[in-house]
Amino acid sequence: MKARWLFTSICAWVILWIAAAAAAQPRRLFPDGSNVSYGDEGDRNRVVDVFLPVGVEPPYPVVLMFHGSPGDKSDHVRSGIPQLIVDEGYVAVAVRYYTELPDAYADALCALAWTYTQGATDWGFDPERVAVFGSSYGGLVSAWLAAIDEPARFMPDCPYALPEDARLSGVAANAGAFQALSEYVIQAFENAPDEIPDVAPTEVLTIASTLRETPINEWRALELPDAIRMQLEMLPFYWVDGNEPPHLLIHGAGDSVVPYEESYEYAGILIRRRVSVELVLDRLAGHVVAPYLFDKELATFLHRIFD
Repeated sequence: MKARWLFTSICAWVILWIAAAAAAQPRRLFPDGSNVSYGDEGDRNRVVDVFLPVGVEPPYPVVLMFHGSPGDKSDHVRSGIPQLIVDEGYVAVAVRYYTELPDAYADALCALAWTYTQGATDWGFDPERVAVFGSSYGGLVSAWLAAIDEPARFMPDCPYALPEDARLSGVAANAGAFQALSEYVIQAFENAPDEIPDVAPTEVLTIASTLRETPINEWRALELPDAIRMQLEMLPFYWVDGNEPPHLLIHGAGDSVVPYEESYEYAGILIRRRVSVELVLDRLAGHVVAPYLFDKELATFLHRIFD
């Protein structure tokens, strides 16, 4: 009798474990629009996949999703993020883009411009409710999109224009590679002062010293060589001025690729500028937290910024 009870208990535990594992796996979601162009005709890199919610009428709130590097827009489907978004009644748009700077920013801005213009016309997107989601390197891109004040300078070849009053509703980032630790930026200048074009190494070292003595929210006011300023303009925190939308930052404490301190530091930068920030730290997760571990936080965040 004891052996039968033990066998029955083990079987029940195995069934429960299999059910839990199956529930954790993302459902297969197919796009309503595949490889939709947001660039010039024939540009196979500047394309998106569009996932529409069921039973919801337009205009739709929309979330643009930026994958990590290396990666592709299909990574989002495998992770289950689009399913989470459409289940809440919103559109998910997976963006393919070049993952090298500054091309990544040019592509991201062009995808955003397409969302506000052609996406609104052809797909019923609501230009008043647009948010971005990024994983790892995509988190860097998403944060930069929310902070940049002079987007036109970075999108010279985009066939769509970004409306002057365009403002994101929110930013969600999973293991965002924000490059938010200013000391690392300064050390990069100090460790390779001869790699900045058209700037003498001695001047680079002097500038690095000045940056260390200056609060990062005052870096934009410094007189800097163009080559130095161009490097700093690639960093989201360089642009943060308090006009950024709410942020949801998710990170794993065991992340060995992008240290969780990146999200802590960037959250602090935003908070000091009085930007709304929620930080979700999973103490057991590594690089890129599994979506089922933060699905409730993401749903709550999207409802807060959209509804």
